[in-house]
Amino acid sequence: FLAPSFQRFTKVFFRQAHRSIAIRGIKKVDAGIHRFIDDTPRHVLIAAAAEIIARPPKGLFLIGVEPDLDCVPGPDAVAAMKKADFVLALTPFATASLMQHADVLLPMGTFAETSGTFVNVSGQWQSFSGVAQPVAESRPGWKILRVLGNLLELPDCDYVSSEEVRDELQQAVENVVPDNGISLDKAVAAGPKKVPADTQLDVPMYSIDSLVRRAHSLQCTRDGQAGSVSDADERINSA
Repeated sequence: FLAPSFQRFTKVFFRQAHRSIAIRGIKKVDAGIHRFIDDTPRHVLIAAAAEIIARPPKGLFLIGVEPDLDCVPGPDAVAAMKKADFVLALTPFATASLMQHADVLLPMGTFAETSGTFVNVSGQWQSFSGVAQPVAESRPGWKILRVLGNLLELPDCDYVSSEEVRDELQQAVENVVPDNGISLDKAVAAGPKKVPADTQLDVPMYSIDSLVRRAHSLQCTRDGQAGSVSDADERINSA
């Protein structure tokens, strides 16, 4: 709150540069996408994670998500999986939870095994190549989605590279003006969010995603020991 206040009185330029880096890119991309099934509004098609957990749909499509470790609270997310009639998961790892509750696991490569693009905090598109080949029969996530689209005979699923996806997306958002500013008045008016007393929100730095959770060298550090994953899950796509 101090930095935005300083901006107001000194007329300097202030922008967030932590979590908003990812949010900034998402907003830029999301703002330019308006084609949806039968022109249904976006807010109808996309439900918040909390809503999904509270009222699980008949089907769940998980992409690189380990509900018991990536959601707060984890037990409620697992309960939502149990209630769903069908659960399809695109995942690099065959976790005990997914093996128990998902109906189908499709082997997906990690972020390092695919090409792609990040949009940074200043609105620059930063493309990269995969640094390793996907393990065994695993495939990059975008390729799995494309093939599923082909099997369902959906339109606009003929991409042969992630660069084609990027180029079309850049065209769709070319008129979007980057803005990751925040409003102090809105932040103060909203006030602190209340969470259940037993909810653990302090996630250790080496427990934040599926890769660092399974990096032995990181888990041997003091920070790693603070939130180590007990079971070592195998790559679902290992030979």
